[in-house]
Amino acid sequence: MTEDSLRDAIREAARQAFQAVRSANPHEHFYYFALVTTGDALRPGPSANSLEGLERAIDRYRAKGSACGADVLRWSEADSPYHLYGDEHFRDVEALFLLGGDHRALPVPAYEE
Repeated sequence: MTEDSLRDAIREAARQAFQAVRSANPHEHFYYFALVTTGDALRPGPSANSLEGLERAIDRYRAKGSACGADVLRWSEADSPYHLYGDEHFRDVEALFLLGGDHRALPVPAYEE
């Protein structure tokens, strides 16, 4: 695996995921598409949100009695209805990330290093 092949795989997976979410929701107004990962460097995953998705997230919080508004939820990928939408397109990317082994299985000192 080369850096170029990994970059190409991520680019293609992102293209497919973002195209899928847009195709499934053609009347929504998307304002972000992002690749997100974890603090322990797992492979990236897709996230997106639309104005309509943001409104649904706000409505969910209000239904639970929270006054959370757009200012708090606008960039919260975990609250987006489209967080990890199209994640199945990242299977090949995950395989490339794991070629050298799963770093999460290392002993703690090696993992922290």
